[in-house]
Amino acid sequence: MVVDGRQIRASIAYQHPQADLTILRTATGKPPLPFSHDRLAVDQTGFSFGYPTGVLGATQDALMGRGRMRLGGRLSGITPTLTWAETQRFPDTLETLGGMSGGPMLDAQGRVIGIVVAASPRRGRVHTVAPELLQQVQRETGLFASVPTEGPAPDIVESLGGLHVTASNLSQSSRIAKIYCKVE
Repeated sequence: MVVDGRQIRASIAYQHPQADLTILRTATGKPPLPFSHDRLAVDQTGFSFGYPTGVLGATQDALMGRGRMRLGGRLSGITPTLTWAETQRFPDTLETLGGMSGGPMLDAQGRVIGIVVAASPRRGRVHTVAPELLQQVQRETGLFASVPTEGPAPDIVESLGGLHVTASNLSQSSRIAKIYCKVE
């Protein structure tokens, strides 16, 4: 669902065979956010966005390091992740991060450095897919080959750091959206 409540059909463009990572494609909408190819470092700042509990939310996070997540259900096995410690939250009253999954983790330049796949039961931990999984998607599919890596969307960089403004800009521009899955 985009900002005005309209529903837009999406299809699966890519589904990773061993990780909790699916890329959706729509016939309309904004171009994808640019991806970063920079090496990540411990304590690096990241910004995650999504719809925890169905409302717009965001966190500012510090990279703690690498981890591994055990998958169940459709997938089984262990997948590499990055673990982030929350340093700031929007809105302040947000009680849980459940529902952030699938949202982007952006660097300070507004480039994608991960996709949120889980929030740990301990308050304030966010887990994203490891960068090598995103790079694998790019190599295998070419889905992001036409995305410029020099610079991010100007509306993101302009306000990054003000979580509420950035989250609102991403939502208003339909760069992030609520996703409802209907299995057919």
